[in-house]
Amino acid sequence: MMQLNQAAASLIKIARKRAFWAYLSLLVLTYALFLLMLLPATYLLPSNPTEDTFSANQVQGTIWQGRAERIKWRSLSATQVQWHFKPWALFRGVWEYQIHLRLDGAPVTGYVGKKLNSAWHLHDVTAKLALQKMSGVTEYLATFSPFSLRGDLTVELENVLWADQWLQSIQGRLLLKDLQIDELSALGNWAGQISQENDKLILTFNPRNRRIQGDGRWVLAADRRWNLIMRLKPGRQADDALVTWFSLLGVPDAEGYYPIQQSGRLR
Repeated sequence: MMQLNQAAASLIKIARKRAFWAYLSLLVLTYALFLLMLLPATYLLPSNPTEDTFSANQVQGTIWQGRAERIKWRSLSATQVQWHFKPWALFRGVWEYQIHLRLDGAPVTGYVGKKLNSAWHLHDVTAKLALQKMSGVTEYLATFSPFSLRGDLTVELENVLWADQWLQSIQGRLLLKDLQIDELSALGNWAGQISQENDKLILTFNPRNRRIQGDGRWVLAADRRWNLIMRLKPGRQADDALVTWFSLLGVPDAEGYYPIQQSGRLR
């Protein structure tokens, strides 16, 4: 009996020691995380940024929560950038932030995060852009569109993985409402899908109205070279102005579609 009591006492002592070290480790980890969250927000910026690829202005706050008045990456520029750390994502092994920013005054929201030894990822990103009110975005679109575009564009990115200066995968969709091309108005809604094939970003789209028929495909490679291919023709409800506009595009194919091709390289 005495030996059993001694064995039980030893087990209890070992359990208490293990519990003590477990609590102490948790306390140290929590305190270290607390100190980490108090680091200035500048620790989130690249260590050796170059002005031609990345710049940030008026960065305030901490790693936990902060903001920057303006962040520029290559030809993209965002203002009123805000981030808030999501501690519950740590249970999924992800260091993650909820972000809010404005692109030419239009709101963009979503989540950005990173797993250990993994790629950066974005998910549940939503951007609602009024093209006619956004000079910066309109100028950017003009670099790969043969037409002047106006309308209300909604982009939703379900999941984006980014590593080694380029995309690993992307999945999303877009909807362009009340499209206007050049001087033509009331061209209805257009819908598209965003995906990736063979390391290339693919955007497929088509009109969802009866004024225009056809489809399009825009392909962007890792070297930022792009190629646009469209096949369009007047729909059943096309008016004379639209038919005349199509006739300026050249000669249609055997099915009545006007082929449009253009290529270039993003800045």
